[in-house]
Amino acid sequence: TPRALVIVPTRELAVQVSDDLAHAASLTPVRVTTIYGGRPYEEQLAALQQGVDVVVGTPGRIMDHLDKGTLDLSQLRFLVLDEADEMLKMGFAEDVETILAATPEDKHVALFSATMPAQIRRISQKYLTDALEITVERTTTTAPNITQRHLFVSYPQKVEALTRILEVENFEAMIVFVRTKMGADRVAAELREQGVMAAALHGGLNQGQRNRVLSAFKDGRVIDRDKSPTAYANVAGINDDFAPLH
Repeated sequence: TPRALVIVPTRELAVQVSDDLAHAASLTPVRVTTIYGGRPYEEQLAALQQGVDVVVGTPGRIMDHLDKGTLDLSQLRFLVLDEADEMLKMGFAEDVETILAATPEDKHVALFSATMPAQIRRISQKYLTDALEITVERTTTTAPNITQRHLFVSYPQKVEALTRILEVENFEAMIVFVRTKMGADRVAAELREQGVMAAALHGGLNQGQRNRVLSAFKDGRVIDRDKSPTAYANVAGINDDFAPLH
C-alpha cells in the first residue's frame, strides 16, 4: 500500500511531479506511479497492484480507484495537496475532502497554495494538526533574463496587434496565454488565417490531442522550414486551465 499521496489539479502537473519524484528517488528503491484521467485505467491498476510507495494523482481518478477499492490509503504516512487553490477553482474541493477523510488521522500533511482563500484555510484547519504556516515573499516576479513590455489595445485589435509583433520579432517559438478555452481556439484559428502556424492547448482537448500539440510545439514540427520564420511561427495558445503547468 502507498505510504505517500500527492494530489494535484491537472494531468500535466501530475506527470511533472511524478517525473521529479522518480528522478529524486533514482538512487533509492522508491516506487512512484501516476493516476489521472485520459490514460488507460488498466495500466494504472496494474501499477497499483504491483505495489507502490508514492501515488501522484488528480482528484477524479483517485476517487475512481477509492470507489472501486483498488487504492488502499489505510497505511498512508504522508499527504501533499499541491496547487490547492487551483483545485478549489476547478471544483475539486468536495473530492479532496472525501479523499482526506479516507486517510489515517496520524499522517503528515503538507498543503501548497499560491493564495489562501477561506475554503482552503478551512480545509487546512480541519485536516492539519498543529500546522506551521510558511509564507514566501517574492522580491521580484520576473527572472533577470526576461524583459517585460506591454501594449494597451482594444479587444477587437488584440489579434491584429499580436500578428504585427510576430512579423517583427525574431523568435523560434512563442506561447500566447488567453483567458478561456474558446479564446484559445479563436486566437489560434485567426493566427492560422494570417499564415502563422498555431495550435490551441486547453482543458477541452483529450489527452491524446494535448500530447500531440505539446510534442509538435516542443519538436518544432509545426514550423514550415521553407518559409520565413516571421511569416510561419511555432505558436501555442494556452488558456488558464494550464496555470499550474511549469
